[in-house]
Amino acid sequence: MKVTIDVPEQTLKDLLCTAVEGGSNYWARFSSINMKDGDYEAVVVTEHESSTDGPARVQTVTWVDMCHGLEALTQPDLKHFQEGVALKHFTDALTDHDATTADVVLQMTVFGEVVYG
Repeated sequence: MKVTIDVPEQTLKDLLCTAVEGGSNYWARFSSINMKDGDYEAVVVTEHESSTDGPARVQTVTWVDMCHGLEALTQPDLKHFQEGVALKHFTDALTDHDATTADVVLQMTVFGEVVYG
């Protein structure tokens, strides 16, 4: 069965804001920040150090991209998640946008998995 949920644009903007302003600063730095009406539209995310043997990841992330990270939390075969934890982050992302959840959604957006913390 497939369930579709409409996520408000402001929720995605709030998640990106929370990740940038504190949730993900322990592994990423942010530059080339594009803002509109006080909301982050796009940011360049750069890993402090590479999480792989290759170069550190650098990626532009928009609030629209955060939707893909949020959607990735609904996949049944996620690595690094105990049963129910991914669903809890998904639910939390829709309700309270705390720093941990915003960080998880950003990591899912950038890496497709949680690499840090």
